[in-house]
Amino acid sequence: MMRQFSEMTIRELPGQCCFSTLGCPKYSLEEALSLAEHWGFEGVELRALDGTIDLVEALSRRFGEPGKLAEAMQGRAVRIAALDASLHVRRPKPEDREELLALAGWADALGVERLRVFDGGRNETALSEEARDDMLSTLDWWQQERRKRGFRCDLMVETHWILTNPECCLELARAASMPVAILWDSFHTWAHAPVSLGDTWAMLNPYICHIHFRDGYRDESKPEGATYTLPGQGDYPLEALFTLLKKSGYSNWFSLEWEWLWHPELPSLEEALVTGRQRGLW
Repeated sequence: MMRQFSEMTIRELPGQCCFSTLGCPKYSLEEALSLAEHWGFEGVELRALDGTIDLVEALSRRFGEPGKLAEAMQGRAVRIAALDASLHVRRPKPEDREELLALAGWADALGVERLRVFDGGRNETALSEEARDDMLSTLDWWQQERRKRGFRCDLMVETHWILTNPECCLELARAASMPVAILWDSFHTWAHAPVSLGDTWAMLNPYICHIHFRDGYRDESKPEGATYTLPGQGDYPLEALFTLLKKSGYSNWFSLEWEWLWHPELPSLEEALVTGRQRGLW
């Protein structure tokens, strides 16, 4: 049975608006798309479906092969904004390389431009020469595979750990042999980086193609260094970020990453959407 959603519509936010299915990991693709359509979002970022983060398995079970999914998406008002892989550019695991290559075929069938990968280096606070070269090697490996297999999609690297500091991110981007697209996790910058959101945007905006946002407050007692809250109930400067991006003319993906899968104590994604609307954020 299809879930029923509250009667509210989203107002214009910066760029092309989407949400990550981290917030509704048990939903089918159809349910996630229907939720996005109901709220007026332009896309859905796929990280989990049908209770698993193995997107290849979930999509294969439901559609069989990429072409069938592409057919099912024809005529939909909502697009797939990105497919999120588990690969870490720093010290990648062989199984994650295989997942990434398998996802690329699904992305190409859908016309999805970017596969999300993580930076990695969880316990590293600076981009050492060894770390930089390791990450560049992974990016070069991908480009070689991309050319060999004829993939049209490319990567975007999320600023999750070692690249949370924009200085490290900029150093990697400048050292790469090919352009590096960045998924800016703006909350991580705010919670962990020694650089403000405005200064980070000024440094990295030529590379940023996708942005994650959520709300919360700094909390050093938590492993993430923060406690998440419903939109508009934390200390994160959401409205200031919205204003900055609008004034800058940002036109790429802007994604609500509601991390219910990793934090099931949080309210539902729909409650987050309703609360943000009631608070005047959208």
